[in-house]
Amino acid sequence: MAKCEQCGAEFSNWFGDVKRICPQCEQRAANLPQPQILPPDGSTQPAAPRMQLPAPIATRILMGINIAVYLAMVLTTRQFVTFDIPTVVHWGADFGLLTLSGEWWRMLTSTFLHGGIIHIAVNMWALRNLGYTAELFYGRRNFLIIYLLSGLAGSAGTLVWNPARVSVGASGAIFGVAGALAALVYFKKLPVDRAVLRRDIGSIGGMILVNLFLGASIGIIDNSAHVGGLLAGTILGFALPAMIFRAEREKSETPGYMATAAVLAAILGLAMFCRAKVAPDLEVYRAEMAYEAGDKAGALAHVQRATELHPQSFYANSFIGALYLDNGENAKALPFLEKANQLDPTNAGVKQALAQARQASPQ
Repeated sequence: MAKCEQCGAEFSNWFGDVKRICPQCEQRAANLPQPQILPPDGSTQPAAPRMQLPAPIATRILMGINIAVYLAMVLTTRQFVTFDIPTVVHWGADFGLLTLSGEWWRMLTSTFLHGGIIHIAVNMWALRNLGYTAELFYGRRNFLIIYLLSGLAGSAGTLVWNPARVSVGASGAIFGVAGALAALVYFKKLPVDRAVLRRDIGSIGGMILVNLFLGASIGIIDNSAHVGGLLAGTILGFALPAMIFRAEREKSETPGYMATAAVLAAILGLAMFCRAKVAPDLEVYRAEMAYEAGDKAGALAHVQRATELHPQSFYANSFIGALYLDNGENAKALPFLEKANQLDPTNAGVKQALAQARQASPQ
């Protein structure tokens, strides 16, 4: 017989059994829960929950609008790879002669249009990468201000550089977002390691320079919109607070409001400057529209206004000469056709009209 080391009761220990506790104590030990194994540091505190970042709702909405417009254009036009110029103009492209004629809404609607599948794919990829980061740092309100005003500034840049160009795409707004992030990294004094920001956001400056170089090298790319959006976004990104940082949230919002007002005023000022600059071309365009509609008197009134605003305009002089010639007023047509011939001696159509006017005019 053996004696249990736990309860002291005797139990049979046949054939040299080396058990030191009785069967009853063994059973009780088996029913007890297993001991918990602690981590090496002995800490029993649960791990701290990870911070939940806000969802980039504004960026997703902007992407959704761009993609929805593209799909609507595909469904209504049956075009897919690229859209022709009349299509994008009909849908709201930024075309200076229409925009400056009073259709100012084109400066905004053009930023949600794209020329084809590759165009929108590249822009949406860039918007997703840059927009998620910018919205996180600046907050939804400030991010939307940066995006929309940069898009308008890009349209203004196109009007200044080449008002006769048909321009579409979100690239001006996206360059503005990139400029805001560059201002965040390189100009703002933030309570965080600047090297960490550069590592997380990437080489924004290099990306901007490479894209500007490509825009200057490839004629189809509207670099003027890139530059306009970049300048506006950099200014706004520097002035508007990065809401993710407490030190930035506690700053006065006055500089941000002033920068927003200044950028908006600059956009409006550039638009008015462009309208005055291309006023003769606008009158010629209106004359063309009136002539196509069968209103010859209206066409003549507009083109007369064009020659008054810009006497050295070849097209205005040739157009008014052709209108007078068409009305049988050869004597009135002659001085305008002679002026057009002086401005462009190689134009065969003007030479032919001039010869007709001289032949029928009294000597």
